[in-house]
Amino acid sequence: MELLCGNIIAANQEKDRFWEISNTRLPEFPQSVVVGSAAKCESSSLNNCSCTAYAYDSNGCSIWIGELMNLQDGSGNALYLRLAASKFPKPKSKKGIIIGQSGFDS
Repeated sequence: MELLCGNIIAANQEKDRFWEISNTRLPEFPQSVVVGSAAKCESSSLNNCSCTAYAYDSNGCSIWIGELMNLQDGSGNALYLRLAASKFPKPKSKKGIIIGQSGFDS
């Protein structure tokens, strides 16, 4: 399934999300985005239709457009890769069974 652009949730569709890839050496050619928090970095990345991944660390928010060049294991950074909503498991139904006690007259 294709990626959905932006934070908009279309009818019967969920928004794209990011999959954390931990302990990585970040790819080459990041673009810096000025934001104040990790949550704002994620939101900004999700709203950018060209963004394929982002990272937020002591250097701030970095995003990648297009292919991720030279991504490698082992440097302790977390990279968040954009995936279509369809790639994530659907939340389980929260419907429960109600067990009651009928009134008994003694």
